[in-house]
Amino acid sequence: MGSALQRTINLALQFQLKTNCQLHTAISSIEVTDHLMPLLDDLEPTSDTRWMSSERRFPWQKIISFFLPSNHLQRYQLYANQNYLQLPVETISPLERNTLACESGPDVGLVDIARHQKKGILKVNNSIKVAGQFNWQIPNEQFACGLSTSLYDHNPVTGEVNGEPVADCFGICAQENNAILMIADGVNWGYKARLAARCAIHGAMACLNQQLFEKKLTTTEDVFERIKAAIDAAQELIFKSEGSLTTLTISIVCPSNRRWLVCSAIVGDSNAYVYSRKQKSVYELTQGSRDLNNERDMRSPGGALGTTMDEKADLTNLTYSIMEIEQGDFVFLTTDGISDNYDPCVSGTAASIKTPLLARKSSSAITHIPPMLMTAYERHLSSLKQMYLSIADNGEELTALDICNRLLQYVIRLTDEQRQIIEKGVRENEGIEGLERNKFEMEMRKVVGTIPGKLDHASIVTYQVR
Repeated sequence: MGSALQRTINLALQFQLKTNCQLHTAISSIEVTDHLMPLLDDLEPTSDTRWMSSERRFPWQKIISFFLPSNHLQRYQLYANQNYLQLPVETISPLERNTLACESGPDVGLVDIARHQKKGILKVNNSIKVAGQFNWQIPNEQFACGLSTSLYDHNPVTGEVNGEPVADCFGICAQENNAILMIADGVNWGYKARLAARCAIHGAMACLNQQLFEKKLTTTEDVFERIKAAIDAAQELIFKSEGSLTTLTISIVCPSNRRWLVCSAIVGDSNAYVYSRKQKSVYELTQGSRDLNNERDMRSPGGALGTTMDEKADLTNLTYSIMEIEQGDFVFLTTDGISDNYDPCVSGTAASIKTPLLARKSSSAITHIPPMLMTAYERHLSSLKQMYLSIADNGEELTALDICNRLLQYVIRLTDEQRQIIEKGVRENEGIEGLERNKFEMEMRKVVGTIPGKLDHASIVTYQVR
């Protein structure tokens, strides 16, 4: 290699060091590699690497990038940032629009965004396109589907389920070589919360089904630009329809030559994951939205779309992320009714090192062994391990529906004791009123708070990379 080019690269690298920028991948396959490697040793990428897009790079960065391998990502390494322009930029293959499966739920899901939610839609007209599709009830149990349920107790007197209606909403649209997954969890109870969740999925899905395919996208930055537009569209529709507040998480699986990438964004606490059978692991795609070393307040979503005090979305924890995954992996999104119940301090298998006296314990437990104390980060790792154990197969072929069922069955079983205790208490105290009823409800909350599990709405949507 000519000395002039060698000097140019050396000067560029020195300038890189002085400006405290990071090269995302070491230079290789050029004659001056040995000369440059000492300078690159301290520039290893991290999960929150601030990597500029090609359009924003300085001339010296473009010279360096010419010699870099095209694959910047390490497989299953998460790259996350609140600004998607700071994420690595990957080339993607053309996205095909041939829809193979699509579903939204629970019930009719994103199809019903009428303001008067109590009436609901009894019959869907599939001759009219809604959010880019004619029919939102075409799941495929093998590779694209979702499920929702309520973990709340049934009132034995009225027969009604507490917390109705289910304020979650999910949507999935699987094309020939790509997929759009999203999930929303209306904050608190009621029809306004459900309306907000449905509007979020409707607005975001309509935007993506149009903008992802209207012109050829070439990079992951193009994909993130559409995801940002989808979040804005969701917020606009919620506000227009007078919904309340909701979380929103979006993941888009797209091809990159012979690789697979998943681009995600989260507002709130509805998490996204990848299950790798080959790696025998579950990875979280949305963990960049919070500090894993600090305990999260499960009562607060951390961010939300919808009607706030200043009529703007609360994007406090809005985070974008990208991960390279493999064919055969399962990408799944859940509301906190699932993810929180996998926390070992909620399931009763551990206690927080900060609040050991608040450990949960089943009333049927026969041992008095104190629970293991865990830090916030240990709780995170333990929840991923428990998810893997719930999913792990014995060699049989797994389907998207299997993933949904196994995770839901775990949280249903975990919370069963709480439901039984509440329903028994209601039966035994039927007819009480006033101060006596207030006392009963306070005692019931105290008892339930010591038992494993968290009652909530629980939803999941899953896609297998094909």
